[in-house]
Amino acid sequence: MFAHRFFIIFSVLACFTACHKKSHFPVKPELPQLPAFFDTRPSEKPVSYLYAPGFKATEAAMGRYCPSYTAVTGEKITWKSGGHVIGQPHSAVVFPEIDLRKPTHFTLNPITAIINALRQDLAPLGQRLMQDTLNFTVEDNPDSPLSVVNYSLRLSKANLSQKRDIKALHQAYAKHIAAYPEHDVILYGDSRGAATIFNFIALHQPTCVKAAVLEGIFDTIPHIIKHFLYTDKKPCEEKRLHSLVKFIVGSYKEQGMSPRICAEIITDDIPLLIVISLKDELVAPQSGVYLYSRLRQRGHQNVHLLVLKQSKHPSYIISDPDDKKAYESTVHAFYKQYNLPHNSALAERGQQSFEGTQPTIELLAQTHQLPRCHLCEVKSE
Repeated sequence: MFAHRFFIIFSVLACFTACHKKSHFPVKPELPQLPAFFDTRPSEKPVSYLYAPGFKATEAAMGRYCPSYTAVTGEKITWKSGGHVIGQPHSAVVFPEIDLRKPTHFTLNPITAIINALRQDLAPLGQRLMQDTLNFTVEDNPDSPLSVVNYSLRLSKANLSQKRDIKALHQAYAKHIAAYPEHDVILYGDSRGAATIFNFIALHQPTCVKAAVLEGIFDTIPHIIKHFLYTDKKPCEEKRLHSLVKFIVGSYKEQGMSPRICAEIITDDIPLLIVISLKDELVAPQSGVYLYSRLRQRGHQNVHLLVLKQSKHPSYIISDPDDKKAYESTVHAFYKQYNLPHNSALAERGQQSFEGTQPTIELLAQTHQLPRCHLCEVKSE
């Protein structure tokens, strides 16, 4: 029963996320961000953005954080219901399970031909739904064989912030800094993308990265499962759910790399803003609280935690109007703190919220009395 519920919710959320881009394909330089929005640039060196999407998603989901842009495929994306915390130029990661090739009937495999036909027929319906509910639109590029909105999945290659994902991000980062050699880099990721960024920073210590925003990050898959829907699960139920994850996510390794492991080695060189939500029922906020608490315990001074109240996973910045305002303004205050391009009005509005993003471990526990398990405990050194 529990495995069935997990599969349904996991699939619905993943399908809702479906939209994204870029690691195996050439990075196209874009026009600089117009100064009307990111109106303050404390440093003379320009800044670029590298976005890492969540599980089963592409560059198109970046529209939640950047209202209008051209994807690597040449498709023009607009998502006017979102916020504006990512500027231009940007790149995005194409994780291993994503196949950006457009569907075609020209295949010797009849099953593939049927699936491709369904993809072609259903794509306009999905886009219309997104347009009506989220003000999301896409202008197709008929000259490109790739698409960030009508793509296929290879779940056998799926990974959850482990070896293959880290490699994909590393490759995208190398291409990004080659395309924009004079730019500093801000890393931005949600869910699996956020966890991959965290691991990448810990393992590779990228020198061009000046900050990272990590939305809905998890520390381990077992900790996700522990708090998924409710906390007091029986061990047999947790085991079945974990087996289901391993079945769905083909290349996930139970003993593989995780942010919890990387929290023990990551340095304090790159400022981190961890964004969690108390109403996230897929990746419970306890994961982000653990990572923040462990880094603070290790003496990190450049790690921050923003706690939203009503947002759902993986749509923090579009779930709730009040959370959206807090999210957007706090991110710009974070940018301002670390001398990065920002919107001055939003940064000023978010300054008070930003000042509360470094609570003590004790205050955090008192303020947000979340259900706890043995994985929530931060061991004393």
